[in-house]
Amino acid sequence: DMPMAAITGTNGKSTCTELIAALFNGCGMKSIPCGNHGMSLSEVVASGVRHDVLALEISSFQLETIKNFRAKASLWLNFAPDHLDRYPGMPEYFAAKARIFENVTADDVAIVRAGENVSSGQAQRWTFSAYGAEADYTYAGGKFYFHGGEIGSAAGLKLRGKHNMENVLAALMTGRVFGLEFSAMLK
Repeated sequence: DMPMAAITGTNGKSTCTELIAALFNGCGMKSIPCGNHGMSLSEVVASGVRHDVLALEISSFQLETIKNFRAKASLWLNFAPDHLDRYPGMPEYFAAKARIFENVTADDVAIVRAGENVSSGQAQRWTFSAYGAEADYTYAGGKFYFHGGEIGSAAGLKLRGKHNMENVLAALMTGRVFGLEFSAMLK
């Protein structure tokens, strides 16, 4: 039973999954990108290798069949029209993705892009935005903020674009769920 950060969204899942695993490994906590990106979750479990936190990319297809699945941190990056070859329409696609929050408890954290109209169940809800929306965690002018207080700069990052700064915000927030410090994560 390894702690998990589960990542869903229409766009940015793989980038965010890689960022989260790299961030944990860089801070001395063993992590691996897995699930829909990287090794399958069953391969990771079967390997017998213990990880401190799994960075689990999870698709709507995988979420369709969950029963007891829950993660300590569940990330909802965004939602846009997609996979309409598989689903009858947008409501069904949305409902499949929203199952990521189905079994969460008050001990868990939902990391949700500001303005996304999704219920995060019982979890504590933390929001993020790089596009000027009101949120707990924001990015503006090359800097990251938590409740308006600066937590660091994007100057050293190789990633570009506001969409990637949202991935960075989501990764930083995930680190906070597991007790990591901003300064260590930004290194």
